[in-house]
Amino acid sequence: MTREDNGSFLQWWLEFWGRKEAPPLIDFSETSILTQPNTLQVGLFGHYLPLPPMTAAILTSPSGQKMVFIEGGFKDLQDGAYTIQYVDLRERTFNFPAITATTLDGFKAALTVSINYKVNDPVEIANVARPLDTLLATCEAAVKKFIITHHHHEIIGEPGNEQVISDEAIVRSIQDQVAQVQACRAFELLDVVIKERYGDPNISALKHEYLVQEKKSAIQREGIIQQQEIAEEQKNLAMIQAEQERLIQELQATTEANRSEILEYARRLSIQLDYLQKLPEMQNAQAMRRLEVLEKALDALIRAQTIAGFPRDAGDMQLLQNILGALAEGAPNLPQIPSEHVRSVNESRSTIINLLSPRKKKGK
Repeated sequence: MTREDNGSFLQWWLEFWGRKEAPPLIDFSETSILTQPNTLQVGLFGHYLPLPPMTAAILTSPSGQKMVFIEGGFKDLQDGAYTIQYVDLRERTFNFPAITATTLDGFKAALTVSINYKVNDPVEIANVARPLDTLLATCEAAVKKFIITHHHHEIIGEPGNEQVISDEAIVRSIQDQVAQVQACRAFELLDVVIKERYGDPNISALKHEYLVQEKKSAIQREGIIQQQEIAEEQKNLAMIQAEQERLIQELQATTEANRSEILEYARRLSIQLDYLQKLPEMQNAQAMRRLEVLEKALDALIRAQTIAGFPRDAGDMQLLQNILGALAEGAPNLPQIPSEHVRSVNESRSTIINLLSPRKKKGK
C-alpha cells in the first residue's frame, strides 16, 4: 500500500470517528464572543474539526498563520501544535447600564440602550485583539457623543414635544458612528433600542417649581381678572344708579312744578267761587247747591295736590278728571265773572289736564 493510499485511509478513518464525536460545548458569556486560545495537536495526516452550529473556529499554526473555519469536517493541515479559538456567530443582545453625560447646555442626561448584533466577518474578528469590548465601547462612546452634542430639552421632554429628538434619530446617530470604526466592521449592528431617558434631577426640581409658580400666577391672574370684572360691574351699576337718581330727580322736579301750577289755578278758581257766592243772583237754593258742589270739588283737588309725592297713575288721573268734570259741570248757568277776577273753568281744566299728563321727552 502506497503512502497516498495510507493517507486516504487515515483521512477516511479520521472522518468516520470524527463524525461520531459530539461537538464541544462552548459557553460564551454575555461579554464574550471569542474563547481563549486552547492547544490543538494536529497529526501527520490532518485533523477532523467538529464544530457546533453557528460557531466558527480560528486556528493559529505554529508559524503564526491564522485560519478561519465556519464549517466542521476534515481539515488537511500540516502536523504540529496549533491553537484554536471559537467564535459565536449567533445573534446576540447586550443591555447597557444607564450611560450618563453632560448635555450641551450643562445638564446631566442618561440613556439606557440595548443592542442586537452578530459577527459579520470572523476573519476580521481574528485580527482584533478584543473585538466585542471594542464594539461595546464604541456604542457607549456614540451614546455619550450624542448627549454632549445636544441640549437637555432635545433629549428629555414631554411626549409629543416637537423639540425632542425621536428614538429613531438617536438610533441612526449611534449606527452611523459605529459604522465609521474599522474595528467594528466585523460586526453587524442589527438593532439599537432606546429603553429609557433620564433627565437632570435639578431640571426636574426647577420644572416642578416653575409649574407651581405658573399655577400660582394663573390663579393670581384669574383673581385680578375677576376683580376687574367686579369693578367694571360696580362702575356700570353706579352709572345706572346715578342715571336712575337723575331721572327720579328730574321727574320729581317736573311733578313739583306741575303741582305748583295746578294749585295756583285751583286757588284762582277758589277766589272766583268766593266772588260768585257774594253775588245777589247766586243766593237761591239751586245756585247755592251748585256752588257747594264746585267748592267741594275744588277743595278735593287742592287736598290731592298738596299731598307730597302724589302719584300720577291711571287711577289718580281718573280721580282728577272726575274732579275737573264736576267743576266743568257746575260752570254753565253761572253769572258772568269780570275779567279781572276769572279765567274760564274750561281753560283752567285744560291747563290742569296738560300739567297732569305725562310729558314726552324731546327727540322721541
